[in-house]
Amino acid sequence: MKNIFHLTRNERLGFIGIGILFSIMLVFKYFDSKVEVKYLSASIELEKKDDGQVITPISKKNEKKAVGKNKKPKFRITLKPFEKFNPNIVTAAYWERIGLKPKIAKRVNKFITSGNGISKPTELLVIYGFKKEWLEDIDQYLVFKAQKIDLNVADVSEFQSVRGIGDVLATRILKFRDRLGGFASVNQLYQVYGLDSLVISRSMSRFEIKKQWKKISIHKASLRDFESHLYLNSTQSEEIIKIRSILGEVDSSEIRNIFTELEWTKIRPYFKWKN
Repeated sequence: MKNIFHLTRNERLGFIGIGILFSIMLVFKYFDSKVEVKYLSASIELEKKDDGQVITPISKKNEKKAVGKNKKPKFRITLKPFEKFNPNIVTAAYWERIGLKPKIAKRVNKFITSGNGISKPTELLVIYGFKKEWLEDIDQYLVFKAQKIDLNVADVSEFQSVRGIGDVLATRILKFRDRLGGFASVNQLYQVYGLDSLVISRSMSRFEIKKQWKKISIHKASLRDFESHLYLNSTQSEEIIKIRSILGEVDSSEIRNIFTELEWTKIRPYFKWKN
């Protein structure tokens, strides 16, 4: 009868392998039980430096206070005007220059120009986002006296301060003025293409003419000088030169018949009669 306890070579090797593996597990379990584990309450967190060193335990209760102390301080925007100014005639760009952010500056300018302007400082507080401390910054610089716009001196920004006149129309007014040699009458604004007559009539009191406009010397101007004027065409310019060459001294009666009544009314202020 075959011995049932007889093991083959492979079976012996298998038992030996299992014995080694079991021994390794016992050794690992032994050393693992020696590790000391310190349990902390769930409400406790450790504050660490960048190198990982534990400094002080911080409770959840004090966590908000600790975070609050580390918040960056907020810096207040301060408005710094360069001089006294009328808020009713400055542009959004001016508000930016004294400290406002572009979005707020445009909002302030839109609020002022969309109505009839403001008459007192506190009206600025009605504007969404305009802070009380900003009013305190500029209060002593604000003036509300009426300021006239000289048509022959004003730049684009001054024309833009008028309700209803934007960048395009302001630029168009300047081009019209250059071709005229300057305005001789405030009513000439009605001749600017695209400028609403309602805007002009409503703002007429804002305009004035102090600086003299450029005049054309009847006795000295060249044909090109006459033709370059907005109110004169080539035929009229040539006629003036012919009459001048024949008569020498020319006055209004000699050239009056060259023009219609309306044309004469428009061009006459631009003629200079004396040598």
